Amino acid sequence: MNKVNKLSKHPKLCKKNIIFWIWQNELHNFLEDLAYWPQSVILIAVFFIFTSISIGIIEVYPSMHGSMFLASNLFSGILIVLIAGRYVYTSVSQESGSYWIMRSGPISLFGWMLRKFSIYFILFAGFGSASVIFYLKRLRADKIIIGVSLMNIIVLALFITSLGYLYGVIFIDFKENDVWLIASNTGGIIFLISGFLSVVIISISYILPLLIPGKTPEIGFLANITGIYILLVYIIFRYATELLRRKDLG
Repeated sequence: MNKVNKLSKHPKLCKKNIIFWIWQNELHNFLEDLAYWPQSVILIAVFFIFTSISIGIIEVYPSMHGSMFLASNLFSGILIVLIAGRYVYTSVSQESGSYWIMRSGPISLFGWMLRKFSIYFILFAGFGSASVIFYLKRLRADKIIIGVSLMNIIVLALFITSLGYLYGVIFIDFKENDVWLIASNTGGIIFLISGFLSVVIISISYILPLLIPGKTPEIGFLANITGIYILLVYIIFRYATELLRRKDLG
């Protein structure tokens, strides 16, 4: 008996431990895909190579110091998009076996999806923050640059996760079982392009003010753009949930 059937036969247990079950299921999907791990190792290796090259460039051209700060945020954001394309975008289509439970379960569809995708936000924010801190520490960046970069990565993790959810709903496919075919379909390509553009726009809005000589970004400015991005995340997530609710998926 699979997890979905077990869950459906225990409504009280389902309501009490729904968050634990959702997170356990998503972590299982994340960890069981052994085919993706070699690619992940390659991405991490590329990151370390990028770090070494950046340090070498700064030693030869000190004026490139600020540009490397922006490059570190862009690189971490691109890695998040690539991983999200495999896991977040495909995640909705993989819910075919439990979709009817989501629609009639003890929590709302919005609540289910919020809990479902929160695990990816935590993973992305944790991975992105660790990579940026490692990189900026090697470049001897000051605390302001590290703090703003962490804020940028957290917003990127939120935005990319919600964007993956939206495109996953728009291009949902319960009939396809091959996750790699789902990830490489038209929606997957559009998500990657949209994700890369989002990384560039968001990172520039946070990091560019740091590159202006003699000027420190104001707290009010950072708070305002962060609030705007979080509002966009909420709108995207709400819209995606309504779109999923209205779809006739049988």
